[in-house]
Amino acid sequence: MKTDTRERIVEAACRAFAERGFRGTTIAAICRAAKANIAAVNYYFGSKIRLYEAVWEHAVARADEIYGPDDPGKNPGERLRERIQELVLMIFDEGPGGWFPRLIRGNVEMGGELAERLRTRFLLPRRRKMQEVIGEILEIDPESFEVRCMTGHILSMCIFLNIKMNFRRHIFGEEKPSRRDIDLLIRSMQEFAEGGLNRIRTILDSGSTAPGSPVGEDTE
Repeated sequence: MKTDTRERIVEAACRAFAERGFRGTTIAAICRAAKANIAAVNYYFGSKIRLYEAVWEHAVARADEIYGPDDPGKNPGERLRERIQELVLMIFDEGPGGWFPRLIRGNVEMGGELAERLRTRFLLPRRRKMQEVIGEILEIDPESFEVRCMTGHILSMCIFLNIKMNFRRHIFGEEKPSRRDIDLLIRSMQEFAEGGLNRIRTILDSGSTAPGSPVGEDTE
């Protein structure tokens, strides 16, 4: 069936692009893995770039299927803890649930229109969702500087963990840590994020925003 061929190509392309990146992957290699011919890739996708975009869409869908979207019925603190947990688990997931972070890792050095399009379509919406949660916690506009700053702090921990293999070895002593060690890392990141948000909320409530100012002390 035609749909079977298209699905085989996308699945094979997900694995290939996640492992070798856009530039390191050839259509010929994808076709060999998918048991399809180049004509089929051209028929369904038209170009390597369009196939790459379809792979990102598929990888995001698989990650959401495995780890689930945010539950709006939970309070923002619980949603933030779950989001941090899911992001870290995705980073260490060696199966389909980890395709999305591995695609991000392979896209870091890519510039130009394609990279910007992928960022706008797949990364910014997820960042905005995080901003909405943090905005609820701080009870301020999710587009405010404070929210964008805290969102950047939290996401940067996950991005660094995803991209820097040497950083993993520095923390765990190996690139593939045990689930126990991953759970401990998740807990520390959750506590770190919550502590920072609580401190920022206290500062905002006090009306003191000068760097290093004691909470509650007016600044000139």
